[in-house]
Amino acid sequence: MILAYARCSSKDQKDGTSLGEQERRLRAFATARGAESFDFVLYTDPDISGSTPLKNRPAGGKLLADASKGDFIVALKIDRMFRNVLDALTVAKELKDKKIDLAFGDFMGAEPVTGDGLAQCFFTVATAFAQLERDKINERTEDGRRAKKAAQGCIGGVPYGFKKIGHGRDSILEPLDKEQQVIKLARELSGNMTPWGVSRQLNERGIRTRTGNAWQTVQVQRLLNSGASG
Repeated sequence: MILAYARCSSKDQKDGTSLGEQERRLRAFATARGAESFDFVLYTDPDISGSTPLKNRPAGGKLLADASKGDFIVALKIDRMFRNVLDALTVAKELKDKKIDLAFGDFMGAEPVTGDGLAQCFFTVATAFAQLERDKINERTEDGRRAKKAAQGCIGGVPYGFKKIGHGRDSILEPLDKEQQVIKLARELSGNMTPWGVSRQLNERGIRTRTGNAWQTVQVQRLLNSGASG
């Protein structure tokens, strides 16, 4: 029995690794190996992050539970199935012990990586490099977020005291005078009273939050600590 696995996240729909494309290529793989339709079972995890271990995914967990001795598990690519080196090597070892083959359509001619040949060796190396690349991508993404934040770029919601200028990645935060004055007043008041007292003073002066509501203590605390939206 050939047990095929496909996974995609929302961003994968745009880069040629949609579930439909993966299924097409996996069925072609099964046909090339002489499998009939009743010898092929497809397990799919739509819109799920690769950071989730295979056993913790709905279809991934069922695949591992259903597989038995003599079965052949295949995925299109290593990163469709595994989150990191440890996940890959642990699952591969468990499958090997159960006499279940594991292969990937784009790797070593789909030679099983659960054997004792070169495929197993290259599989270990390939998963290590795949994880390194993911780590580098995450590091670059985080560096970009930090740099944009340092330049007052707009990441996520717009904090109280600012307005958003521009769109998407090019957007920045610009101080909003009216709200900056409220922040200044709140901080001046906080020198002699608690956040509850500050919220009461703001409300008594007719000053409202961005949404037009009365200030709550927790909102004032966020305002004083980080300038978060009120």
